[in-house]
Amino acid sequence: MSLRTARQSTVVILKESKQFELGFWLLCFDGLLTYGMGTSAIVVGSAELISMFGFSEQTAAMVTLSSYLVAALALPLLGFILDRIGKRLLFMLLQVVLMIFGHFYMLVHPSCVSQCGDISVAFLTYGVTASLYILTGWGSLPLVVHPEHLSTAYGLLSCFQNIGTTVLPLMLNVILDHTQSYLVVEATFLALAFASFSLKLA
Repeated sequence: MSLRTARQSTVVILKESKQFELGFWLLCFDGLLTYGMGTSAIVVGSAELISMFGFSEQTAAMVTLSSYLVAALALPLLGFILDRIGKRLLFMLLQVVLMIFGHFYMLVHPSCVSQCGDISVAFLTYGVTASLYILTGWGSLPLVVHPEHLSTAYGLLSCFQNIGTTVLPLMLNVILDHTQSYLVVEATFLALAFASFSLKLA
């Protein structure tokens, strides 16, 4: 792609983006937070399990990656339930409530020398929240964007989510390096989760 073509494409995208209403941009910023927190929970979580809860590197990796397996298994079932029940906003709020529960559980759980198996509950919860966001967040896009702008909207939403998966893990690692405290990291997770909750209510 030539520089001129790239500039023309950028202009077209900017013109298209003016067609989007506030609901779409709220969805984008919520996606940035949600995907960023999900990635960060895996990146930071493995080291946290080793340092705070007595896990070996191999077991910590298995626990953190279990959230992806839970998400894969839960997606068809939750999708079926959502199609039958509807109430998309309720499921969106449930997603962030479960995220808050998972990080609050990590925050208040006492550290231990030997492996604390029950801490895995938090990562299983992260898997469910990922499933709920995929179903409700992406599924809401056609409700806030006109059909002729859907492809641009999907591209912009993906852009925001990729920014979140890049920036938030770096930010949390900087916080961890400066504070040397996983409690501060979990408190930051909770603050981000409450921000996501506010965006969903807006």
